[in-house]
Amino acid sequence: MAIFRFFADRKLKKQQIATLRQILADAVHDGHIDDRELAQIRHVAEEAKLSDQEYQVLVDEVYAKVVDFVVADRRVNDAERAAVIQIADRLGVSNNTRHSLEDVLHYFTLLETIEKCPMAQIPNRGGTSGVPLKAGEIDYFAHPAQMLEERVIARQSVGRSQGVSFRIVKGVSYRVGQSRGHSVPVHATVPVSSGDFVITNKRLIFAGDRKSVNAPYDKILHTEGFSDGLRFSVTNRQKPVTIQFFTDKSAEIACVLISRILNDS
Repeated sequence: MAIFRFFADRKLKKQQIATLRQILADAVHDGHIDDRELAQIRHVAEEAKLSDQEYQVLVDEVYAKVVDFVVADRRVNDAERAAVIQIADRLGVSNNTRHSLEDVLHYFTLLETIEKCPMAQIPNRGGTSGVPLKAGEIDYFAHPAQMLEERVIARQSVGRSQGVSFRIVKGVSYRVGQSRGHSVPVHATVPVSSGDFVITNKRLIFAGDRKSVNAPYDKILHTEGFSDGLRFSVTNRQKPVTIQFFTDKSAEIACVLISRILNDS
């Protein structure tokens, strides 16, 4: 009979944990946990006889799902951030889980700030970008990057044919259709300079070890963003400038910031 009691208790506990997981999900649905919801959560946890470790795993799991939901649109506003903090405090989310997700929240909060806040409130580097600034110039962004250009990296022969050999008499043959072909260049986009890409309120700057670019906004004709970089055309350059970052986050921040500056100009 003891074995049956063991399995019955185990089944009941699984049901209680499933109930608690649903209660937690319902409680965080509106972005706020009140006293009644918190009391219910604790009551069910006690009924299920959860250990501290089991309860911690459960609330950390729910909190991670809350964060995933909040950042699904890749932006976090002040109200959403306050709600996430309140949920973490009320549930007693572990410090490890909070810290592991803080970078995610901070990143999407920064993107929201860049897009929505007054220009005067956009975070800036306070002159620490490493480039000399002009009067009234503010440096918002400075991240490692590399400039790319299309170059000839090799040459290959095309159109060459061995032809077909016909025997005329013993020891004598004649080859037809043979051609030497011609050489064509093989192009590729490759790094040509490494350095820092800097965004200020007046211009875009690439300060590289072999090449540099200084592009005031009134000289920029077109910009295009990519997952890992951006490209922009400048009036005094024949070819567009292509910049590649070493992280996707750097690329996204740069593209969002440039878009905001150009739209507000």
